[in-house]
Amino acid sequence: MGAMIEQHNAELTAHWQAIGLKDGDNWSRTVGDYYNCIYYPDILQSLLKQGFKLDK
Repeated sequence: MGAMIEQHNAELTAHWQAIGLKDGDNWSRTVGDYYNCIYYPDILQSLLKQGFKLDK
């Protein structure tokens, strides 16, 4: 799977450079950074009040 992600990163980076986008992180870093943050911090309490059982 890692090889496929690296290939996708390389292809997308090449495309971005071809259309003039020279800056920025690769795709996997951008997506990883997005999902690393909790954007809805109050959701957990709402889920627990509704009876959902979570490990976190």
